[in-house]
Amino acid sequence: MLFAEYPLNQDLSALSRKLNAHNIPHRFTEEGGVQKFWLPDERHIDEINEWLNDIESLKLEAAQTSSPAPERQINILPYLVTVTIIICGVLGYLLVFFEARALMVSVMFAPFEYIANTGQIWRLVTPVFLHFGEMHIIFNALWIWEVGKRLEPFMGKVHYLGLFLVCSLVSNILQYGLGGSLNFGGLSGVVYGYFGCVFVLHRLYLHPGLFMPPGIYVFMMVWLAVGFAGLIDFFIVGSIANWAHLGGLVAGVIYAGFYRALNGKSQ
Repeated sequence: MLFAEYPLNQDLSALSRKLNAHNIPHRFTEEGGVQKFWLPDERHIDEINEWLNDIESLKLEAAQTSSPAPERQINILPYLVTVTIIICGVLGYLLVFFEARALMVSVMFAPFEYIANTGQIWRLVTPVFLHFGEMHIIFNALWIWEVGKRLEPFMGKVHYLGLFLVCSLVSNILQYGLGGSLNFGGLSGVVYGYFGCVFVLHRLYLHPGLFMPPGIYVFMMVWLAVGFAGLIDFFIVGSIANWAHLGGLVAGVIYAGFYRALNGKSQ
């Protein structure tokens, strides 16, 4: 549970030492321009509140001064891969919007024999950046940001990039193999992969930063089922890449297990 929030310039080291001395599990994270204090166990709330009543003894205000704090610039470094993926998705949308056919073809999926003969292996991944409408890119970009900002700081950039590549590969290959067309694209398969991964990792590690409301998972599963039923295709131009969604979801779940196997039980 989220217990409290503090300014970024507030020194919480004394509080952390006190908690460690009493073997109380806790975690501090930086999110949304503040420090967040998480407690997995609510039994210690009253005890901690008593400590916080004596702020001076815990030296929680040691870093504060009478002069105003300097303006803090937004740091995108913890989410650099996520932001880059979104930018590439926007560029893919612009290729479609401006009908840059030659560039579009160069990043679309291609038969395996053609890829092997030409060495254009990037085409196994790059279809995820193509988007065929404003709502398509907006929907996918928002979900990539919402889930990616949880996964990237937790997993680290190498594993997070690995997750993206695996979800892209599996979703594209499954859509090509079972969807029967080369004309597909979008980050939605990766979105489903992210959801599968964050769902499993949150249950394996109980990390508060990975929490997402259960209703969102229900919505995504209903959307997947409705897509396979063919109902969404009546309301859009084209069709939904349902196999990409399913492939990404399975890939994300499997990658979460792979991550756990490499990194152990604690995080």
